[in-house]
Amino acid sequence: MKINFTLIFALLVAALSGCQEEVVEITDPSPQNVVTANSQTAILIQRTATNDGSFDNIVDGSSCIYLAFPYSVYLNDIEYLVSSSDDLDDLEKLIEESDDDDSFDIKYPITVVTSDYSEILVNNEDQLEALTEDCTEGGADDDIECLDFEYPFTISVYDASNQLADVITINNDKELYELIDNLDDDDFISFNFPITIVLWDGQEIVVRDNDSLEDLIEDVADDCDEDDDNDFDDDDVDDSEFVSVITDGRWMVSLLNDEIDYTSDLQSYILEFRPDGILHLKNNDREIVGTWESDGNSGNIELEISIEDNGVDLDDAIKALKNSWEIISYDETEIKSTDDLEEQTDEDTAFLTLKKLN
Repeated sequence: MKINFTLIFALLVAALSGCQEEVVEITDPSPQNVVTANSQTAILIQRTATNDGSFDNIVDGSSCIYLAFPYSVYLNDIEYLVSSSDDLDDLEKLIEESDDDDSFDIKYPITVVTSDYSEILVNNEDQLEALTEDCTEGGADDDIECLDFEYPFTISVYDASNQLADVITINNDKELYELIDNLDDDDFISFNFPITIVLWDGQEIVVRDNDSLEDLIEDVADDCDEDDDNDFDDDDVDDSEFVSVITDGRWMVSLLNDEIDYTSDLQSYILEFRPDGILHLKNNDREIVGTWESDGNSGNIELEISIEDNGVDLDDAIKALKNSWEIISYDETEIKSTDDLEEQTDEDTAFLTLKKLN
């Protein structure tokens, strides 16, 4: 029998080739998009992904933690089950309607979720106070709440030899936080750009590199009211929609009455409320520069208008415009306000109405 050595050799080569591991092409990450442990980019990303505990401040008085649903509280010895954020809203109303000396207690044990997503069983008030003592009035927590990552997205994980160790999908803040938290000094990661960032006012921004991401986080970190007041009468309102309305376009004064009717004196002025807090008032003869600020900490939206004379005499109408105005109502075409929401029938109460110019 004639043996075909050529065929046998070919089969052996094929068999050996099949036993070899699949070759994986390693691609080095772009240096400008590398994120290492404890780098400024990593710190900002982790602060943005930090667990926000401010939504239940009405119960625990701390923005660094929240109580895991469900749990119960006692108000005037009546037990209330808290199973959702809607229950928190109902509870706040009950507390506001009750007397100041009414008793409020949490039923223990409870599970507390911390800023790093750890869960801790708490058996009494002393243990809870120990967890909240570092969060002072005003919200001294580290989390950045004025922007959020849009999930999911992928991240490449590399080892110290620049080898691609894994590509993982990030689905939420907790996964992102823990990834950054568990980075070793010799490890690094790289976002697979582009990714989308959602700002506090709903605006979506696509970022394509680390520098853009870091700049964006730093720029908007303090642009919103994080509602982190650690009190039991937390009536802050979100003024982001109002800010979007008033900064969109130009306005005119259709009413300014402060014991004297100044409307006609101001109708020639065009008002521009710029996003940087600068207010411009212009007419054919002059331009006046002032500042403006919106705030919702009092439970109502307030518009603070400040105008310095800077050596120029301001007429009485402009001086009357300088005030802290409480917003009665607003939409995309008209903003109505007063200097005293509680005394709108008082003859000493001032009123300001702005109309949008087409």
